[in-house]
Amino acid sequence: MSMFTSPRTDDDMDDDAAVVLWNGWGTKQGKIFASKWKRRYFVLKSDGQLSYYKAAKHTKPVARFAIGGSTRVVKAAEAVGRQPKWPAQADPGRRVAIVTPKQTFFVFFGSQATTRDLVQSVSSLADRASDPLPEETAAPVQTEALAARSAVGIAPCVLRDLLRDYLDDPEDEALTTTDVCERVVKPRCRTAARMAGGITAPFANLLLREDLKASSPQSPQRVGPATVFVSHAWRYPFRVLVDTLLDHADKHSDTQVFFWIDLFANDQLSAVSRPFEWWTTTFRDSISAIGSVVAVLHPWHKPIPVERAWCLFELHTTLSSGTPLTLLLPPGEGQALVDAVRDDYESLVRAMADVSVSHAQASQATDRDMILRAIDETEHGRAGMDEEIKKQLRAWCLEHAEASALAAADHADSEGGTEADGLHAAKLCNEVGLALSQHGKTEASITVQERGLAIVHRLLGDDNRDAAITYSNLGLAYDNQGNYDKAIELYERCLPIQLGTVGENHLETASTYNNLGLAYIGKANYDRAIEYVEKGLAIRLDILGDQDVETAVCYNNLARAYDSNGNYDKAVEFYERALAVELATIGEDHPSTGSTLNALGLVHEHKGDFDQAIQWYERGLAVHLKTLGENHPETAATYGNLGSSFDQKGDFGKAVQYYERGLAIELATLGENHPSVAISYGNLAMTHNGNGNADKAVELLETAVGICQQSVGPDHPRTVAYVQVLEELRQDQH
Repeated sequence: MSMFTSPRTDDDMDDDAAVVLWNGWGTKQGKIFASKWKRRYFVLKSDGQLSYYKAAKHTKPVARFAIGGSTRVVKAAEAVGRQPKWPAQADPGRRVAIVTPKQTFFVFFGSQATTRDLVQSVSSLADRASDPLPEETAAPVQTEALAARSAVGIAPCVLRDLLRDYLDDPEDEALTTTDVCERVVKPRCRTAARMAGGITAPFANLLLREDLKASSPQSPQRVGPATVFVSHAWRYPFRVLVDTLLDHADKHSDTQVFFWIDLFANDQLSAVSRPFEWWTTTFRDSISAIGSVVAVLHPWHKPIPVERAWCLFELHTTLSSGTPLTLLLPPGEGQALVDAVRDDYESLVRAMADVSVSHAQASQATDRDMILRAIDETEHGRAGMDEEIKKQLRAWCLEHAEASALAAADHADSEGGTEADGLHAAKLCNEVGLALSQHGKTEASITVQERGLAIVHRLLGDDNRDAAITYSNLGLAYDNQGNYDKAIELYERCLPIQLGTVGENHLETASTYNNLGLAYIGKANYDRAIEYVEKGLAIRLDILGDQDVETAVCYNNLARAYDSNGNYDKAVEFYERALAVELATIGEDHPSTGSTLNALGLVHEHKGDFDQAIQWYERGLAVHLKTLGENHPETAATYGNLGSSFDQKGDFGKAVQYYERGLAIELATLGENHPSVAISYGNLAMTHNGNGNADKAVELLETAVGICQQSVGPDHPRTVAYVQVLEELRQDQH
């Protein structure tokens, strides 16, 4: 039975006189028949009156007892006389005897926690009646280690007790942290305040007081100096918060963890009267004193704390002070993430794009405005906070997705793994591999996809379409790494399988020809590249006709090959063919059309027509902003291209402005170790060097080299080129 029942306000329980209300069942001595057990509601009042009612809505008590030295509350087994016939559900830990000079009442409650509450509360009043304590002794107990209120933390065992005692009913699953505050924390604190002469204290301090008054030490320890500050949203189901923190504690079981949670560490009875400055000081001082912060984010694709201003203030304080920050997601969110990535690996990019601190809200609009103003006044502002949150969230998502894919592969390879498990694991490895590759984690992508390929070989053999698809995706990963020879090898293994299964005249075969062409562009073998892309184009023209977006893709790739080969007029011809198809089929307001507009700008830039290039870029940018939004890699690429054209026009200021804008978006959406981010740093370096700022150029190029070495490896042509330029710049400095 839950304790979530609020005391009534009536002629017996008015003016907030009722300390707390317990649900229970009771009987008197002499009436010990099982059928006579009656549901009762017990109310302990601040004047020492213990009353009980037949029902919560009754206004007159059945009986009242004056708590004093002659009234005792003991475990039922310790009561003198005959025991009642206890119902089966009344386990010994929930049995109580209220012993008065005239009679004894036997009671059992819905949980051990409510039983403990009544015993401690009544005993405390009895002690005060027989030997009143001085007022200062009744104040919340403090020890030297916990002298600062902000340093008090609760152990995981307290959270487990709360789940057991107050959230054991399925209906309680939806209770938020706010609900638990109103139904559990405040009533407990109100009880203690009345017993302490009106002095209020945080819930954690009440636990500390109980532990210090106990005859033997609590095991495990319930309260201690906080080791972790918890940032969370009160709108969460409380169960989500607790499950997440317990999962974190279990993973760090080698150390004693005490959580600083504002619900328990702050005095909730006086919280509403606290001014803005008190809260900011409390959070700032607590974070500084504790030195470690975890932020509970849920759901993974749109975390609520990022939309709550006070959570943002906690994150802002953490980041600006350099305090270590760890993002925690509920255990169940991991599977939701895996399901999303398995169905569509690009879901990660879309999720990151939606994270923005500017969307934050607060109960008090003035609080929100002041918090966002404080963030704006920092060095990196809202964009910097967005970037850091996305960085950590992305890292968690990719790490979890990779681990889940490898775990699924391990299970599929085990004795208990079924064919269905294997096919599931192979698909998951494929999609996770694509997601890892998209975010610059090429080595991890290759490892995961090779596990999936091995499962496909074991279950289906080599001559099947699933194996061909995996070969193709692995080829893309090696292509991104700059290992074009390996990519070509994999494409050439894929091609015979497709020719033998789906035939020459099939779209999958056309895609492999197209990918081979792109790999040969990377090797600067443009004649071979054009040969393969034209093969793919011929198949698509035969199957789809001229007016299809897939045909437009081939036109774009042919144009790219001609552009790379220096045949700019031919490149413009095929880009314009692609654009005409896209305008006729999907219209201008489509990301693919925006990319073609951007590519037309690129070839005009290569021709040296920078004004024409800028016009195409601006048109493409407008499409990307409308269809993809500001925070997308394609939008970032267009900003970078605008920076390049302005740089070559000699407009240093605009060049840096566009480069930095594109870089900020890439950092936020792709992460700091992505090949595209390296290119942006490299472009900025060249621009600063051309403007005479060699020191800044060296600094930026060092960053670019570091990213290239991590993301595509030291042998990638771009890494080699950047290292060479960096050495030349360093020599020029000397």
